[in-house]
Amino acid sequence: MSIILFENNDVRIVEDGDALYLYDGSEGYRITSEWHNPDTYLWRGDKTALVVYHGFTEEEIRLVAKENRTISAITGRKYDAAELCRLLVFGLREGMGSVDIGYLENKIAASNPDENTPKKKNIDSCGYKLHGTLRERIVEMIRMVDVGSYVDIDDTRTFYRQVGAPLYPKGEAFIKRYGYLFCSMYPVFANEDDDIGFRFDIFEDCMDDDPLNVLREAGGENSEMLRLVKSAAGCEVTPVGQYGCGDYATVYVGENGKLYAIHKGNPRVEIYENIIDLMEVELKDHIPEAMMD
Repeated sequence: MSIILFENNDVRIVEDGDALYLYDGSEGYRITSEWHNPDTYLWRGDKTALVVYHGFTEEEIRLVAKENRTISAITGRKYDAAELCRLLVFGLREGMGSVDIGYLENKIAASNPDENTPKKKNIDSCGYKLHGTLRERIVEMIRMVDVGSYVDIDDTRTFYRQVGAPLYPKGEAFIKRYGYLFCSMYPVFANEDDDIGFRFDIFEDCMDDDPLNVLREAGGENSEMLRLVKSAAGCEVTPVGQYGCGDYATVYVGENGKLYAIHKGNPRVEIYENIIDLMEVELKDHIPEAMMD
C-alpha cells in the first residue's frame, strides 16, 4: 500500500511498504542509503539516477517527510521536505549523476542568484570550523570529505600482488570507503602549525619514496608486523595504510571487522572497533579545529 508522505505540485515523497520513493511527475525514483554513511542514492529501475554525497539517509528523509521535521545538512543549511525535494529534483533534472551536496547547493544558488543562500561557516575565509568533543569533530571530518571516490580497487589488487601482501574482502571494503580520506580537504589543529605530520595514507599513496617496500614490510611474506597482528586478531587481516601524527601506526583490517594498529619497533597490537575509535586515540593530543580545502 502506497502512502504519500509529502506532496508539492508534481513532486511527492511516497512510502510503499518498506521502500521510499521520490516522484517527479509520473517518474518514480527509489531512495536508498548505506548503513555506514549518509550518501543519498536515487534509483531508476536498477540504475542510479543520482547520488548525493554527504546528503541524508533514507530514514532521515522519511522522518522529514512523515513528521514535518527539518534537518541540517553537513553544510549548515536546514531542509524541510519541500527544500529536500527541491534539492533532489534539481540534481535529477540537471542530470548531475554523482555530486557532493555542497556543490549541488551552489549550483541551485547560482540558478537563483537573488536567494539568500546560507554559506558554510569559515575560518579566515577558507576553512570550515569543527565543533564539539574530539569524537564529534572526527565524525564531522569524515562526513565532510569526499571519501573513497578516487580508489580504483583493481589497481590496488595489482599493487598488493606485486609484494604478495594479503588483500581480503573487509580490507578491500575499507580501502574503497576510506582510501584518500583527506584528498580534497585536510584538518588543521588547535594551537599548532598546520604541518604536524598528520597522515592517513593507503599504501599506494604513502609519502615514502618506495611505497612497495612500505607495503612489503607491513604485509609481505616475511612481515613480522603482519605475523603479530594476525596472531592478535585470530583471523585473516589486510594491511590498509599508515595513520597518525609523526609516530605513524600501520593499520590492518581483520575479517572480523575490527581494526588493528601497530607502531614500528613496538610489538603491542592495538585493537579498535571502528575508524572513529582509532582516530580518537591517535588524535588525543592534536585537536582538529577546522577543515581546509
